[in-house]
Amino acid sequence: MLPEKDHLDGEITLEASLTESGIKASAKSRFIVALDRMFGGIFDIPTAMMEGYAARKRLEDKLKRDAIEQRQELDLSGELTTKRIEQAAMHAAQATQVRSALNKAAIAAIALEDLSENAGSTSQTDDPLDEDWINVFGGYAENASSERLRQLWGKILAGEIRKPGSFSLTTLRVISELDQQTAMLFQKHATAIFDGNLIVKKGNPKGQTLFELTFLEEVGLLQEASGTLGSDQAFNEEGNYTLVNKNIVLVAKRSGPHTFRIDLIRISRAGQEIMSILPPESPDIVLREIANRILEFSDSILIGLILQHYPDGRINYQIIETIK
Repeated sequence: MLPEKDHLDGEITLEASLTESGIKASAKSRFIVALDRMFGGIFDIPTAMMEGYAARKRLEDKLKRDAIEQRQELDLSGELTTKRIEQAAMHAAQATQVRSALNKAAIAAIALEDLSENAGSTSQTDDPLDEDWINVFGGYAENASSERLRQLWGKILAGEIRKPGSFSLTTLRVISELDQQTAMLFQKHATAIFDGNLIVKKGNPKGQTLFELTFLEEVGLLQEASGTLGSDQAFNEEGNYTLVNKNIVLVAKRSGPHTFRIDLIRISRAGQEIMSILPPESPDIVLREIANRILEFSDSILIGLILQHYPDGRINYQIIETIK
């Protein structure tokens, strides 16, 4: 059984922990509300659950041993009487409750770690967490027994606490059905991000590549994978073409104007929200992909690090690589 503990003492301890972590007041309030509404007796779980993976693992092992010992105490020899069946059912329910509590507490701890490590990125909004969102999330979280799933749900909880509305209910459903193979496939293709929510299509996808892209569209992560979505781009009258992505710039030159088209795949809302918790890609990836597209009709192409933006639109940059 989970050890008994005064609810108020646990909440005060958590308040102190959050304050020391430098988490903004609005996020701190949302975090405590989330724990109270979504995880029920979370404050009754020892503080060790909030002190990193090693401490959580030790407590998890202890609770599992306790549950096993309790089941072993049952006398199920001989005829199974109604009383014995009721006892077995009761202990099975207790084991399920322990597992659910462990899963949710581990996710809460991961969210706290994420919020602490990225305290400065919290939105200034005082908007509360949506109660329906909390209820749906809690249902998914209690079944996350693997460390991979706990990490995923923990980051989602942290993201929603930072900025309520970051993850839709549709996205929660998609993530709940997302196996590791599909997640890896999404990461494989969700590169060369153009304009925030588009992927630069690499050539004319066919065979296995087209099959994978179509599959990602079927599960709700991509849109128009086999469509004709694109963006028309142009070298100006002087033969210059510039494309900025964050702090990196692509600069290409040729003798005179020229137009070309970049074929694109749209990332769905669920896909965009999942991408927000994945490690960010280097901003030069999409620029290098586009550089490959214009290689044949460009006289020179380079990638540069932006040093300064001027009011008239000009930029000062340092050359990172000369591609052509």
